[in-house]
Amino acid sequence: MLDNELDAHAETDISEYTQLTQVQVSLDDAAEAFTKRDASGRIPIIVVPKQLNRVRNEIVLAALFILAFGTVGGIFINNAMMIAIAVPIGLLLLVLGVYRSFVVRIPEGVSALLMRGGRYVKTIGAGTHFVPPWVLISHLVTRREIPFDVPLVQAPTKDNVRANIDTLMTFRIVDPYQFVYNISA
Repeated sequence: MLDNELDAHAETDISEYTQLTQVQVSLDDAAEAFTKRDASGRIPIIVVPKQLNRVRNEIVLAALFILAFGTVGGIFINNAMMIAIAVPIGLLLLVLGVYRSFVVRIPEGVSALLMRGGRYVKTIGAGTHFVPPWVLISHLVTRREIPFDVPLVQAPTKDNVRANIDTLMTFRIVDPYQFVYNISA
């Protein structure tokens, strides 16, 4: 091959080469996502939550259904017992559906980026946190060391001889916000 063909071949290999991946899963499955390999054998370094809204809509809707039909049905059939049962059950389900949205569990070895109104608020570490539902978790970023195999590159030496360079680097993400919004996978 000619030098120009070698350069074009090297550029194609580099542009098609990716090792750093991100996946989109629910927040509850994030811990498992950081341990599973994808189809190409890579472990993701970023997890994007599928559903940003953490309020359990099905529980809240069930609570509102029980409250509405229990009280309206009790009034129409003049049954105070129906209202007395529907109101506490509906309120309990409503509290459970909304309370769950305030508690966030971040897996060990991961940092989470918090957003409010589309703007970055702060980064939180692993553990159980009390986060209001209007503050969204936009990304989960691993804090482990990441091996990165730099693709094989042909570089000319001083005396114009082509040398193949294969490099393995390891890095750790220190600032998740900068990595996600300035570098990213």
